[in-house]
Amino acid sequence: MTEGVNTVEREGTSFKHPCNPLLIATYNPEEGAVREHLLDRIAINLSADLPMSFEDRVAAVDIATKFQEHANEVFKMVEEETDYANTQIILAREYLKDVTISREQLKYLVMEAFRGGCQVLTSGLFVSLLYFCIFGF
Repeated sequence: MTEGVNTVEREGTSFKHPCNPLLIATYNPEEGAVREHLLDRIAINLSADLPMSFEDRVAAVDIATKFQEHANEVFKMVEEETDYANTQIILAREYLKDVTISREQLKYLVMEAFRGGCQVLTSGLFVSLLYFCIFGF
């Protein structure tokens, strides 16, 4: 990830191409806490522990099973939502160029990360990096 290269190696085939990776990972808190050396590398940590109804759980398992068996059909099912999300990401990246963060806003964001119980300084460092990228100091 740090080199900006994706390497695919499988069954005697090796292929490399440039990439700008985005890591999305999940973990089961019942298996224990995430190790500190991993937490240091996570800029954004979200909880997905909202209660789900029985019907929602059945739908989630159904779509996961369908994806394993017929991935292309699932991609077609969510194509419109995916296109919309891609457009929103492109627009957000453009709007980000015009965003300015004051020192007071920076303090507020770090305080909110602290108040939210972030276990490591990564969220504060992430905000600081964003501040540096925008203001250059």
